Amino acid sequence: MRNREQEVNFENEHSEIVVNLIDKLQDFLLQKIKKEAKWQQFYIQYVFLDDEALLEINKEFLNHDYYTDIITFDLSSEEDCLESDIYISLDRVKENAKNLNITFDEELHRVLFHGILHLLGWNDASKEDEAKMREQENIWIEEFNTYLNEN
Repeated sequence: MRNREQEVNFENEHSEIVVNLIDKLQDFLLQKIKKEAKWQQFYIQYVFLDDEALLEINKEFLNHDYYTDIITFDLSSEEDCLESDIYISLDRVKENAKNLNITFDEELHRVLFHGILHLLGWNDASKEDEAKMREQENIWIEEFNTYLNEN
């Protein structure tokens, strides 16, 4: 594990897209993870990419030849410590937001929360699980909006 006890980090040249909320997102995610996770230590790094870069990761590591908005890797070697890289295609987030007729920020927050939910054990393999996960994402979005209004 990297020399960090509890950290959520945003990295990449595209991170200026979320820079205005990075501190608030980090604080909110740290609170949620501390409340809901079993890990004593965790390091989660979000990496923002374009479609082509995430497609290459999807092909190389998952043998999937299609665009996706997020890939979450659990790199942990110990049960009570989490280390994860979460890759997000900002191109997909933008396209999904347009198709869903919502703001870019709302879709980005949904995807950010989606990655953490996977790490917490949520699945979206079946239609039923996907619906439950979407419901949890919505709860987190509402909680984050409340957090923003209070801070």
